[in-house]
Amino acid sequence: MAGIDSDSIADAIQDEVRAEVCGGEDAFVSAMSEMLQNLHNSRFLTQAKPFLEKCASEKGYIDALREYWAGRECPKADLPDNKQLIDILSESL
Repeated sequence: MAGIDSDSIADAIQDEVRAEVCGGEDAFVSAMSEMLQNLHNSRFLTQAKPFLEKCASEKGYIDALREYWAGRECPKADLPDNKQLIDILSESL
């Protein structure tokens, strides 16, 4: 359960997203793109750099990652349409 401070709430939301949200190849590519754009402003540069170097230099590694994430794509038939989504949102508020 999240505490009342903003960091605790953000952590709880991120935990739920990791557990509940499907991610496809588009999610992987978006995350990589954002990471690269923000890398030099991040306190995690030192930790992220070996991973990025591996992505750039190891043959087939990016292909394997993209293939893995493509397999996690949410089936479109399982997604609610806009009316259902609005109904769910309205009920939750």
